[in-house]
Amino acid sequence: MKKTICALGTAALLFGSLATAEKEALHFSEDSHSFIVTSEVIGRSEYGETAFDIRVTMDGNEIQTINFTAENVNEGQREAVFLLTVWGKRAIYKPVRRGEMVFYFSGTGNSKYVAQRLADALGDTLLSMNERVKAGDTSPIETGNCLIIVTPTYAWRTPRVVGEWLLATELVGAERVWFVMTCGTEIGSADRYNRELCKSKGLTAMGTAQIVMPENYIAMFNAPEKEQARRIVAKAEPDIDRAIDTIRRGAAFPATGRRLYDRFMSGTVNPIFYGCFVKAKAFAAGSGCTGCGLCVRLCPTNNITIRDGRPVWGGECTHCMACICRCPAEAIEYGRKSRGKPRYNFESL
Repeated sequence: MKKTICALGTAALLFGSLATAEKEALHFSEDSHSFIVTSEVIGRSEYGETAFDIRVTMDGNEIQTINFTAENVNEGQREAVFLLTVWGKRAIYKPVRRGEMVFYFSGTGNSKYVAQRLADALGDTLLSMNERVKAGDTSPIETGNCLIIVTPTYAWRTPRVVGEWLLATELVGAERVWFVMTCGTEIGSADRYNRELCKSKGLTAMGTAQIVMPENYIAMFNAPEKEQARRIVAKAEPDIDRAIDTIRRGAAFPATGRRLYDRFMSGTVNPIFYGCFVKAKAFAAGSGCTGCGLCVRLCPTNNITIRDGRPVWGGECTHCMACICRCPAEAIEYGRKSRGKPRYNFESL
């Protein structure tokens, strides 16, 4: 009998933001032989074309491979339906394309904005780690095989609260992880620690992209005025676009944080910074406080309570700056360090 597989055409071509390196299999028997047809996305071009390898195995032996390239003709769809003929048997083969998922953690909106841009461009599902952390929810999450994690930079690394939650949460189906980190200036060698986290969970790290956004850490630095902040965001847009393109192609981000300075800041300075500076005792609400409770609702670590109509801070602060920067009355100060400084909140731009 003739051993052939023919792509007679496609019953439908519905390509969108496809995750790469996915494999799905169609099993069937014919003429006492066992066939397995597999499809794997092997790459994407800058023009939106997706390349597939379609392989046919008979009785455990590969008998044919077809390279198939299709144009991205229907944005937002995630599957391709192939009409195949194998040994005279016609079958519709519909490989499932698991989508990507975008996790984000955000205090004042920078990382949330970047995450939304990624999710919109790639057609992915968005998940707030703030909500999960606040609820103490570490239940398993079905992520699909490609996961994007967007976080701010705390002391030249991913926030500890994020790392702890990721370690405690089962990421069902996840295989490859891209990190995108927003920062005021730089992320140091954060990528090294992101890779260690991935290794501990059996995931493939696809690198870390740095996106410089407006500074919000007014416990130590100055936040920009609105017009300057808008210019910083505009300057960040091409970097966000490059991150989107890299993820869409299934490629890894370029290596970062190789300088001695980067390793020193992320390695030596990070634990010192947390030990000496990440404390809540300097937070206080002034006479302008209305007792609205927004700071309580925003705090991802449940570190703020209302007593006698005023917020009170506990000892579990992560310094996300959500309370002080998003207070509608601007009534919260961080000791003397925040006095007279602009409050930064992305949504106010």
